[in-house]
Amino acid sequence: MKKALVLSLAAVLCLGFASFAEDLFGTWDTLVCYTNVDGADCCPALSTTLVVNYEVCGWTFTSTTKFDIANGWTDQTFGAVGQVGGFVVGSTVDFNPVGALFEKWTVTTSLNLLASDLSFKFELIPNDVKLTLTMSGGIDCVDVTGTITFGATGGGCDFDWQGVKLVATFPFDCADITATVVFDCTGFLYAEFCATGLAFPTIDWVTIDVCFKFTTAAKTYTLKTNFDFGVEGCVDLILSEPTAIFGDITIDGVSLAATIGGVDFYGISYWKVGALPADKPGILADTDYWEAYQITSSDDGCCGLFTFGLTVFFMTNSDQLFDISAINTFFDIEISEQFTLGMTLNVDLDLLEYTWCLHFLVEW
Repeated sequence: MKKALVLSLAAVLCLGFASFAEDLFGTWDTLVCYTNVDGADCCPALSTTLVVNYEVCGWTFTSTTKFDIANGWTDQTFGAVGQVGGFVVGSTVDFNPVGALFEKWTVTTSLNLLASDLSFKFELIPNDVKLTLTMSGGIDCVDVTGTITFGATGGGCDFDWQGVKLVATFPFDCADITATVVFDCTGFLYAEFCATGLAFPTIDWVTIDVCFKFTTAAKTYTLKTNFDFGVEGCVDLILSEPTAIFGDITIDGVSLAATIGGVDFYGISYWKVGALPADKPGILADTDYWEAYQITSSDDGCCGLFTFGLTVFFMTNSDQLFDISAINTFFDIEISEQFTLGMTLNVDLDLLEYTWCLHFLVEW
């Protein structure tokens, strides 16, 4: 009850500021979902996020509050970003209201000095600190980046030196070269030199990327073959990673993209054996499906932009006709400049389950 009272008081204060502060803006994003599992409807799940920004004297102060019906007040973040002299400074403090815990404090600064970019990042989590210093810049056609890290994860509140990484890129006669040198507390780890876009004479649709890696005990190389058949926005072959030049190359999938009468069509099939969900390409990423077809469209509605999408997923040995396993659809329509209404419907045909959500977005 106390948490709800504090949240309500904060909302009242924000509305009070809005009456006299011209530089007060933000969003209120709410999602309400109904789920059907095992033939029974479940109570609605509600989540909402309130973001309030206040601009004054070139600084922006932000409060982000997250709430859901299952856990209550789940996250509270305060942030600020602005300029101090030539430095751009940003800071965020993150709290966990459920456990009344401090989670993280982050401070970042950046400075552009003599065509070089300097940045500093300080992170504090309970009983641990970390500092990262980064410098990047260019001299003529050579770009150089250096990163130094202090404070090992789990090492307590100290600034033990963790490592440094130097990266330089520069053009060569026939390819772009990237040189990387890495050190840690034990000393030299490795140096790696990579050339990208090496072309074959008279075969302009094949290029090679090659890397040589040197350690104190060994030297290794890796090769990657790239194919460009010159067809853009239509058919794309998804090829396996070869273990040698032109060796062990297989076609693992194919995708098709086209726009017909203002409607975007996209289809993809990926049949690589043993592929993990996270390794799948396109709209199949992080799913168990092997094929999908999608149509999306956008147009001006009565009051604002209207967008719509429908995706059909296919599973091997699905119980449904043509192996159709899931159907996902959505739409968003701008009712006004400040209010957008949306809907999503995800149906699992094999498990006979669905999730239906309404989305409300208020911007001011």
